[in-house]
Order: sequence, then structure tokens, then C-alpha cells
Amino acid sequence: MLTISYQRPYRGLASSSVNLQAVFASLLFALFMLWIPWEELVGKEFEDKQVYINNFLYLKSIVEDKDLSGLRDFFFNEVLWDVLVRAAMDKLGIPIGVILNAVTFLCLFCFARFLAVRHGVLSILLLVNPLVVDFAFSQLRMAFAVSLVLLALSLRSRVALCATLVMACFIHTAMVLFIVMYLVAVQVSLWVRKRNFPVYTLAYIAMAGGALIALLIGPLRGSLLSSVGDRRAEYELGAATLSYASFWIGLLATVPLQKARFYASRFNLLSVACLATFTFATLMGVFAARFISALFPMLMSLMLTLGRPVREVMLLMYLVYLGLQWHYWFL
Repeated sequence: MLTISYQRPYRGLASSSVNLQAVFASLLFALFMLWIPWEELVGKEFEDKQVYINNFLYLKSIVEDKDLSGLRDFFFNEVLWDVLVRAAMDKLGIPIGVILNAVTFLCLFCFARFLAVRHGVLSILLLVNPLVVDFAFSQLRMAFAVSLVLLALSLRSRVALCATLVMACFIHTAMVLFIVMYLVAVQVSLWVRKRNFPVYTLAYIAMAGGALIALLIGPLRGSLLSSVGDRRAEYELGAATLSYASFWIGLLATVPLQKARFYASRFNLLSVACLATFTFATLMGVFAARFISALFPMLMSLMLTLGRPVREVMLLMYLVYLGLQWHYWFL
């Protein structure tokens, strides 16, 4: 019988049979989600996806259009995304629609596998969320970069891992921030296992880290990007409303209630920092919803590893929140 497991994240690598089951279920989930005609159901096109299609069909390559020189220019202009997609189109003759669908499939598969390996295949159902649909089908460049990071974290070869992470950074520069956050979470999780840290201290350190990141992507963002010549220094996006952010703020509020074992998971620590970043950014009026979308499977994993009865309460609240999300998404 299939069940949702809450403890597997602390038991090391999954067995080969569990891993195979997770891979198979993740493949089916990705195929099913890709099969659903979301644009027809919602009655409009995915805007970002259409922008990508138009750019690749009718505009020049960013390498040809701009005078780029050196790694700095290639990094801040995120040229690897453009190079890879155009190479697949021009050299391999793959239609742009097929390429973008492949990116969507990869993202959905990586999200599903992350959860299924740790919590059982039924946990994949938590991914049937408008945030995941919009991220995987529309925010394709970031979805591709996040997928590469998730794949890299499952690789055993250090060379392959580092190479994949570097590729992800040249596709979307935000991956540098996520990778740094992950490395810090790894170090802290090791400290938790070796020393007796006060739980409240761990919770507040992670939250303070999130607040610092919120400052960097908010009030200090323009100055930092301008100082390195990033083209997005003047981009502005609206922050999430408090009603929209309410569930995630509530989930963050449960963190200090957890035992030290909860913090032994590097992914839980990363998720806490992500939730704190989103919360403080929202309070500052800064757009940070992509922190939720990009790390969505990790946030679901965090929720499933909460202690009882908090876990059951948050699962119920999530289902209510999810119903409201679908309601407003289809309006």
C-alpha cells in the first residue's frame, strides 16, 4: 500500500526499489501534467512562454546582438540558456515548442522525484498547484536552472556536480544565491548533528538569514545590480499580498516549535531561509514569490517533516489554501 512517509529524509539514501518506484511515478506525473491543456483550461496563454517563443523565432541571439566579452558578460547576460536553445533549434532541428515542453517535463520530473524519494509517491500530489504549473510551463529559464541544480544534488561525481551547478548559474544568475544558501544549510546541518544547538537559536539564525536576503533583493537590490552592471537593476515587480502570503508565513511560524532533529535536514534549513526571505520581502513590499516557486518541493518536504499535531494542521490548511489558489487562478 502506498503511503506518505514523514521520516525518510533522516535515513540517508533511499533503497534502489524505492528510488525506482519514485522515478517511475515522477515520469508518469510529468507526462500527465504535460498532457493537460492548461492554457485552454485557464483561457489564456502563458505570457513568459510566449515571450520566449517570440524571442527565439524572431530575434537575434543575445551573443550576436550584444558585444559580449569575458565570463563576466556571459554570466550577467545568462547566455547559456540562449545558446543551448538555439543550438537545439538550429543544429538539431528541434522545434521551439518541443524544446520548451522538454524543459517543463524536466522540471516537473525533478520536483516530483525530490518528494517521492523522501516521502513516498503519494506526496507528489502536493505538487498539483497553480504555482508549480506556472513555474514549470511559463518561467522556463528559471525552471531549467532549478532542475539542473536538483539533478546536480543527486550526482555522485564531484566533477559532474560542479559542472552542472556552473551551467545552472550561467542560465540564471539567481542560482548563485540558492547554491550559497544550500551550502550554508549543509554546514549548519552538520553542526546540528555534532553539537547540541538550542532549537530557537537555529530557527532565528535561519530567519535572520532570510531577512538579510530580503534586504539584498529589496532595498539594496538596485544598488548591488547597478554596481556589477546587471541589466535588471531597474526591473520592478509587485510584491505578493499578505492574504496570498498568509499560508507561507504561517508555515514559517511553526518552525520554532520543531525539535532539533528537524534542523538536521539541510533542505529544511534551506526552506526556512526561503520562507523567511519571502516573508520579510513581502512585508517590505518586494516581489519574492519565485523563492516559493523555485523551492516548492522542498517546502512541501518541510511541511511533511513537521512534528505532530502541527503537521496535520498545516496539511489541512494547505488543502484549504490550495483550493483558494485554484479558484482564483481560473478566474
